[in-house]
Amino acid sequence: MFSTFSGSQFVYGGGRITNILSSTSNVNPAYLGAATQTGSTLNLMQVGVNSYSNNLGRNDALKFLFSKDSISTDTKNQISQSILQGGGDFRLNGALNINWISGSWIKEGFGGLSINLSDYIVGNMLLNEDYAATLFTDDPNGGGTTTPNPNNKDLNANVLYNHTRVLSLSYGRSAYKDEKIKVFLGASYRHIWGIGHFDSSIADSTGNGYSSFSEFYSTVGDLTIDSLFSNKSRKLFDSSGGGQSFSAGVNLLFNNKLSVDFAAINLGRTKWRDN
Repeated sequence: MFSTFSGSQFVYGGGRITNILSSTSNVNPAYLGAATQTGSTLNLMQVGVNSYSNNLGRNDALKFLFSKDSISTDTKNQISQSILQGGGDFRLNGALNINWISGSWIKEGFGGLSINLSDYIVGNMLLNEDYAATLFTDDPNGGGTTTPNPNNKDLNANVLYNHTRVLSLSYGRSAYKDEKIKVFLGASYRHIWGIGHFDSSIADSTGNGYSSFSEFYSTVGDLTIDSLFSNKSRKLFDSSGGGQSFSAGVNLLFNNKLSVDFAAINLGRTKWRDN
């Protein structure tokens, strides 16, 4: 089983088996009510990261995504040669997921209750061949010019960055049981803080986009041990937008052999308002 978030995929193999992992609510909150035993979980500071690029190696991709360092000249030259000789576009995708705290409590008869606080950061970059060649070589034909579009080529690009903090509360329980049929229902509520968002696109050399960032980003760069407990540190919890979403699901079990599910996940929206 899996769920997706802006192109990132999360897989929960053991969640459906034990029915006590809070992350199962991302697939179907009804699973929380299908437990046959009492149990509880508590998870702290779980960090997951993934990245992909068709031109960058792992180290350069992670450096590009998670630091202020620029890629090396050698790497830049390798990318430009790959693009110029082989053609094709330039792609870079990455995701960072931080589960600060999550827990669940399951008891047959009561059902299952779970809570989770997590940060989700995703970034996607797609540059077409003309744009990538211009970016990494200044001039696709090697003429040395530094004009943005020296040969009047069609420059197309898409760049997306999104950072949200999510507090979710989920509950599932049994709604009907007999010897052949079991029905479980579940629902989730998510409160969303918008930390940062950037979305831009260039089509046929014409660009547009928008962004919204909280004080979180300027604070992280300036924070020191001395200022950790000052007013500055409070900006770590600043947001530039917010929203909410809802999920609901049903799990039908026939003769303990066939499981049929229906779920609507994360119906809602986030509004960006600042900066």
